[in-house]
Amino acid sequence: MLYLLSGPARSMPEEVRSVNAIARPLVLALVVFVQIAVAQDGSPAYVVSSGNGWTMAGRALQRGSALRAGATLTAGGMDEILLECGAAGFVAYACDRPPCRIAACATSGNDVTVRRLALVPLTEPVTRGPAGHAPASAHPSTHPSLLDLARSFALALFSREPTEVVFPAARTSGHPSDAVLRLDARGLHVGPALTRVLAGRVCVQLRRLPATSSDAGRTLTFDWDRNVDPEGPAAAHNLTPGLYAMRTGTPGAAGACEFDADTRTAWALVASDAAFDRASAEWTRHAASFRAFEEAGASLRVAAAAKHAVLASLADAVERR
Repeated sequence: MLYLLSGPARSMPEEVRSVNAIARPLVLALVVFVQIAVAQDGSPAYVVSSGNGWTMAGRALQRGSALRAGATLTAGGMDEILLECGAAGFVAYACDRPPCRIAACATSGNDVTVRRLALVPLTEPVTRGPAGHAPASAHPSTHPSLLDLARSFALALFSREPTEVVFPAARTSGHPSDAVLRLDARGLHVGPALTRVLAGRVCVQLRRLPATSSDAGRTLTFDWDRNVDPEGPAAAHNLTPGLYAMRTGTPGAAGACEFDADTRTAWALVASDAAFDRASAEWTRHAASFRAFEEAGASLRVAAAAKHAVLASLADAVERR
């Protein structure tokens, strides 16, 4: 029998004090363990988005850094970091009163605001295969989710955008939104990405992800008015499905697209007519989770990183089919 007592050690028998000295650290370790939100499969945690103030063992953390759940993270300023913690999903930490310390993937901490992004599970139960994939025979008469929540969204993001880009801090109107867009005989239906863009003559620049120095991008110019056609179809000859970085601007001379200094880049998954319905439904499935994450106070940078990770995973799923 183990005696885990808090009274004076001298009041305990010698053999009890010896056992207690061994058992107490084990219990404390167990208490720490149950506060960690990481999956039980041993998956590493990844840094999805990091500002300039978070470190681990004196090393600055940046997108793509892998770390173990429970590792001590430190912030010297009021900054925010987003981790992917295995099957537990995304966890964001905002340092409220620096310096801050918190265990990676912990669900609470002193002077740190913790925000969880809970992605919506599959609407249909899917029997997992050995590697976390659904066997083809799992649902012979239904269509399971395109996304496998057991797979890492972070790794999909890193393959599309390994280095985090500078993101405008202000939440302003007039910028495109992350979206899934249909590509069919009418062209590219840009409307779902232009909900915050005013009506008028607009141009849209698309650059394939991952970005390459040789990609000059494609520019589409058209008249946008959601009251006339909320789909916003734009002629897009020879455009192919895939994941793109997208900016909106004002048409200039000789077909150029002029951008404001604070123009924000959104991500657009361009899906063929055959793939669009399922891809769009999958993206819409997570809309409420993203909205709740932002309303809880997640920064624009952190919220965008989470959205882009899901879009990257969705693009991988569409391209594999």
